[in-house]
Amino acid sequence: DDKRIHDLYLKSAMMGNAFSLNSLAEICGDGLLSIENVKIAMDISLKLSEDNPFVSMLSTNQNFDHDEDENEKFVIERNLAKALWYESSIRGHRVAQVSLADSLMEEYMSTVGDNKDEDILVMASTLFSMAAQQGYVVANDALSRVMRIEYSRLRHQYENDEDFHEDLFLSQPVVQIAILSL
Repeated sequence: DDKRIHDLYLKSAMMGNAFSLNSLAEICGDGLLSIENVKIAMDISLKLSEDNPFVSMLSTNQNFDHDEDENEKFVIERNLAKALWYESSIRGHRVAQVSLADSLMEEYMSTVGDNKDEDILVMASTLFSMAAQQGYVVANDALSRVMRIEYSRLRHQYENDEDFHEDLFLSQPVVQIAILSL
């Protein structure tokens, strides 16, 4: 019975259990939590950490109810998943670290033009590095991908400039973080 399972995850997540937080994030990201449980999970996330950078995305969406359109419901669930993955990540859950980093990479790559937030890449690189340092091989591949994305970003930025060189690339925070783990 999914309701019973979700209730158990919620109770455990309320206590800060990293496994339950990650599982709730996955369930939420898949859109499988009931509206009632989404509200409970939002409250849990808001209470667990004031330092969670994804909580601010939740507080603006507190009026989640049956009348929300599907797109708004999707946005709320994705933001909640990020907040829950973050809580699980800071508790050392390597799968949550990679899941949140993947979600951030998806967000970064879907941003059009030159308005991309480089801090998203730094956070993704940090999360992938944390998971890689715990022996999670998937994270090493992801770090290589992040470095290729950063290289492409810099090449585009310095497209007509001869100031682009290897030292510039290696001095970027995203690259420095990744190198520490590879």
